[in-house]
Amino acid sequence: MIALVLENCVKTLPSNMGDLQSLMFLTLQNNKNLESLPETLADIESLELIALSGSNPNIVIPERLKSIMVEEADGFYHIER
Repeated sequence: MIALVLENCVKTLPSNMGDLQSLMFLTLQNNKNLESLPETLADIESLELIALSGSNPNIVIPERLKSIMVEEADGFYHIER
């Protein structure tokens, strides 16, 4: 799977998201009730972009994941290793 688009449909994400090792683009836009991102997203070596625009502005991002997220535009994050 190269891209996963979950727009306006999730409140939580499973902790085993890190198992999606071929994931490159994760779109989580307009998820007003999304509470947090799983730390295991940091384990996906192929992940290049996380889109959070329009989602909960208070979303909890684990420090290990936050440390590799570089904001490119409002709510769009490039993953830099």
